[in-house]
Amino acid sequence: MAPSAEPSEQGLSELLQDSLQRGDDALLFVADVVDLCNAEQRALPAAVVADLLLGAMCGSDQDWRTAQSYLLHALAAGLAPAKYTLTALMKRASELKAQKPQVFLACLHILEEFLPATCARREAANPASREGGTDPPSVIDFLVSACTFLLGGVLPGDGGEQQAVLLGGPEEHDIVRVALRTLHALLEGRKTGGLLRMARKVSPPAWAQLSGALERLAPSSAGLPWEEKQLADTVLAAWGTVQSPPSAVCGMVVAMQAAHDGWRPWTVGAAKAWLPLEIMLEDCVEGKRLPPTTTADALAGLLRVVRSVEGASWLDTLLALWLAALRSVQRGHEEPFHTETRLSLLLAVVPMAIQAVSAPPAPAAPALDPAAAFLVDSIQQDLVASLDLLHQFPLLLPPPPAASAAAARLSPSLMGVPPPSPRAGSALGAMSPLPSPAVGFHSNPPGATPPESSTSSDNAGSLRDLIVDVCTARNLLPPSETDPVDPPPAEPPPGRWRSGKGPWEQLMAGAPLTASLRAAILASPASRQDQLERVYHIAVAGTDVDEQAAAASTLCGASLVRGWAIQEHAVRLSVQVLTPPRREEPNRPESASLTSPFRYLVNFAPMLFAALAALSQADTLEIVRLHGQLPHLAAALLPICDVFGDMPAGSPSSADTADDLLMYSIFSQAFLLLTRILETFAPPLSAPESQSGLTLPALLDLAGATPSPVLPAPTLSQFPRVAAWYRQHQGFSRPTLGDAWQPRATEQLLRMLFPADRSAGAQPVLASAWDVIAAAPELGQALLAACASNRLPAKDLAQGLRSLLVYLPAAAVPLARFFTAEVVRGAWPAAVLNGTEWPSPASRLPAMEADITALLRQAAVGGPAEAGDTATVASWGNAVPSLPLPLAAGLSLVLASTSDMSHAVASALVVPLLRCAAGQPWPTLAVVAALVAPVLRQGAKQLPPTAAALWCGASSARIAKVLETCFRTALHPTLERPSGITSFLGESRLFGSRGPTALPPGAMYIRAVPHCSGAAAIASAIAAHVLAQASGRSGASGPGRESRGAPEGVSLAAKRLRCRHDPLREAVPTLTQAASLGAALLAMAGRDAVRALFVTALPPLLTETAGSSDRKGGFRPYALARLAVLGGLLAWGQSPGQLDRQALEEHVEFLVGSGTQLSPWSTASLGRAYVVAFTSFMVGYAPAWLSELGNQSLMKLSRFLADIGSRDLALAVLDCGSWPNAAASVELVIG
Repeated sequence: MAPSAEPSEQGLSELLQDSLQRGDDALLFVADVVDLCNAEQRALPAAVVADLLLGAMCGSDQDWRTAQSYLLHALAAGLAPAKYTLTALMKRASELKAQKPQVFLACLHILEEFLPATCARREAANPASREGGTDPPSVIDFLVSACTFLLGGVLPGDGGEQQAVLLGGPEEHDIVRVALRTLHALLEGRKTGGLLRMARKVSPPAWAQLSGALERLAPSSAGLPWEEKQLADTVLAAWGTVQSPPSAVCGMVVAMQAAHDGWRPWTVGAAKAWLPLEIMLEDCVEGKRLPPTTTADALAGLLRVVRSVEGASWLDTLLALWLAALRSVQRGHEEPFHTETRLSLLLAVVPMAIQAVSAPPAPAAPALDPAAAFLVDSIQQDLVASLDLLHQFPLLLPPPPAASAAAARLSPSLMGVPPPSPRAGSALGAMSPLPSPAVGFHSNPPGATPPESSTSSDNAGSLRDLIVDVCTARNLLPPSETDPVDPPPAEPPPGRWRSGKGPWEQLMAGAPLTASLRAAILASPASRQDQLERVYHIAVAGTDVDEQAAAASTLCGASLVRGWAIQEHAVRLSVQVLTPPRREEPNRPESASLTSPFRYLVNFAPMLFAALAALSQADTLEIVRLHGQLPHLAAALLPICDVFGDMPAGSPSSADTADDLLMYSIFSQAFLLLTRILETFAPPLSAPESQSGLTLPALLDLAGATPSPVLPAPTLSQFPRVAAWYRQHQGFSRPTLGDAWQPRATEQLLRMLFPADRSAGAQPVLASAWDVIAAAPELGQALLAACASNRLPAKDLAQGLRSLLVYLPAAAVPLARFFTAEVVRGAWPAAVLNGTEWPSPASRLPAMEADITALLRQAAVGGPAEAGDTATVASWGNAVPSLPLPLAAGLSLVLASTSDMSHAVASALVVPLLRCAAGQPWPTLAVVAALVAPVLRQGAKQLPPTAAALWCGASSARIAKVLETCFRTALHPTLERPSGITSFLGESRLFGSRGPTALPPGAMYIRAVPHCSGAAAIASAIAAHVLAQASGRSGASGPGRESRGAPEGVSLAAKRLRCRHDPLREAVPTLTQAASLGAALLAMAGRDAVRALFVTALPPLLTETAGSSDRKGGFRPYALARLAVLGGLLAWGQSPGQLDRQALEEHVEFLVGSGTQLSPWSTASLGRAYVVAFTSFMVGYAPAWLSELGNQSLMKLSRFLADIGSRDLALAVLDCGSWPNAAASVELVIG
């Protein structure tokens, strides 16, 4: 019969009393207890044994020492349940410290002996022991209560004293020492430390109680003797380890970071470590991806990621940021290359990003805690130091022509102030240039002479002056005593400004907007937010339509483009001005024919036209995107298109002074701007259903996340005509609009465009703009059919399209969309470009084709005939070039536009037509580019780079070749390419540009990859290149790599005897650079490519790598893990909001899959190394990812890590994941 019940208390009590009276040895007492329980068939351990022994020890003044010996042996022999006994012991002993210090000390010795092992031991539930096994709350509460009790042996009992009070007896010193030693053992123990970290999230009240007690330990230990003080310091250090982030336990990250630190990749001479930052900034200029909020927020997140991954200081990070932004500006000196966008990135977005990472408290905000305040002060000091260091790079500081006037105004000599002299202690004093570094591309090239504009920076001003100015305006820098002071205003010319005030001061003083004042404020940006608010108020609430139009042009013009210190406010108000608040105006009745709730917008027609014209200018749309207002702009354009698109043809505006302004002009401006936004984020032409594109509903959802007070939470269903057009726009086919489409509109359009009597001229049809848009595909079908059957000559087609664009410029968009869809269908004959019927590209085609081919060869793609895809090359020979008929008709739309909006039409059509031509046989793309070049005028310089990028993006094989060139150029510079970054992303004109059409491989990839649909192929190619770099193979290496080996003729034995460096120190830089470069290029390919890396690209590579017997592949798992985590961080960020949880969970399931499916790989050493490295990177740099993993995946990953011997990492995973499944977590901790 198995024993079940507890032993009888009476029998045990009598046995204990007899033993104490006789003074029996502890071993004899233990044997007697066992014999008694066996005779009575009672279970052991038993709580009654603990109760009796504790009573004898704590309640007796004579036999407590013998009882202590009995209790020690009973615990050691398992007669008393350990956790129950120690809990009761602490409860009884808490009252003995003052009355019986010797007994209290004896209790502490028992705790020192058994407490650490008891807390870390699994005990089965036993009714006789009165314990509940490993129930998480009981285990954690027991451990926390034990730590709190031990602290009571050191801290004063009443809590009011600041120091521990010793009574003077020797036992007091022993009490403190034993308590601190035991507490240190609990905090330092792997299992007990893990349980304490678990208490932070599983049992917050217990954690708060322990934290409060330990906070009192530091001041209380000040009065302890030296030995006890040292013990207290070790306890506090161990407590700091318990509170430290989980990344502190990731041994692999720490070891590799140590080797990384020895290389110091963030120094000026090793700038390739900052490649992700350089690439992301260049991508911000191109603007093919829309950040969730603003570019400044995305850049702030990027700074945190890159800084943490590289292990750099804020000074190094901020200096690298400024230099990357300055290089971006220098690359854009040529007008077509987004100069204004690059300046806004440097002078508005970068300061806002620094503002986000430093986040100084507002004056009225409560004070920061000391740690946060120290961080803010540290970043601000590093910001000042980074700006001082910019003096070392004079070649990057001359301003481009667009900013030269603004920089000149900040020059001390031109302001009538002598140059400030350097003074000790000044924050931004005029310091003499520091010696340039000996190496590194940041510094001046050897023997280089700075250009004239940089050698006289005191006279002409520099970009650094502008940076300091905007940082000071944003309160990032304190006003320096050495900064130039504004001179007294000079006497104004007679009759120019009143009282010497500038134009903005006069406007703020209430002066009317005269013609001269309008011209002045149109030419100069606002400098304060209240000035913007004043102009906005005039635009939406003014009584004079001319003043309203001038205010809108001012707000959306110079103040938006070059008001860098307040640019985000200018952008917000420029978008908001498109949806002015409704107001009652008896003199301006609303149109009775309109049913839209936004029909009041007709009263603001002149103002809206001026605002839209300004927003349609070059670079303005890109600046709006930088500040996260593009979704709001798209939402604001919808009511304008809806209202003005329903106005009858020829209906004049109701504005008193603009009766000749047609509604079609406003509709066309808004419609063309909306289509430009959609085209910016269009999916690849070969995969229109790809998720990489951003749809109009998605843009409206982003706008609805932060709705404006005028247009709250817009939806596409509110605008049925826009929704009908958008379905047509997405479908590449003729629309089915039902009642919204008037069938007679096509016939009316044909009669208008091709009248029987040409001398009478074209007569407008009485149809709304939406009717014309809806009829455009049907019209295009009729025109193509007539041209194909020779019933409509090409010249007449061009004349008719010209009439259509004069009538409604917006009609070019649906027509071009229909024509490109017909090109894909391939059902039409070719149009011969002989110069008679259709225009001939003969005069410009050779040069254009040569430029595009040269760019392709620079990226190692090769010319079209050399690229291996000969099927894409047309066999024209010396014949006259031809184009598919729909493509020729689409080109006629661009060439036929002669109205004031011809530039807006060309901006909306050129890129779609080039994308369409890129999918056709060569040289179709060069022909189209040659034909549209005269229309774009200055923008024609961008045609060869754009065409080359589109050609590369049309094929995954070409993108793969560009990727190979990217790795070779960035990581392996040669004598011909002495600098990796300048050859990778481009050289400014100050370093000797290779011409206006130069497009280095990095810039080629950034422009081409948004047009490529092969996300999986891109991910696989990037992973293969990183793996090749980590393996030391030459597949992805550049020329000159093999030259570092032994010379020819040297024997194998001699090669092996050559002196070699430390392998870790030698390998880490290469694989770190390769993984960082691959991660940045992967993020450029979009979220689809990052998902493909985790789901489809890495599994086969990992399986092949793990099964390989190559002894040199030890760093390959680390390189692939860094690629995966850093690529995910760049695409998803550190916060869980943008995380692709499904892709991450699929990858984790692959890593720790159960059963025999992956057992060969899971047991391979390299496979286990990848799991450890990948998890370590997540714990160290992306802990929020683990918190988003499902509980099942998280527990499987932690168990797998524990099984392969990485128990500390397994506990860190559970800590990041908020300890899911507490019972299983406790089992893992103490198992």
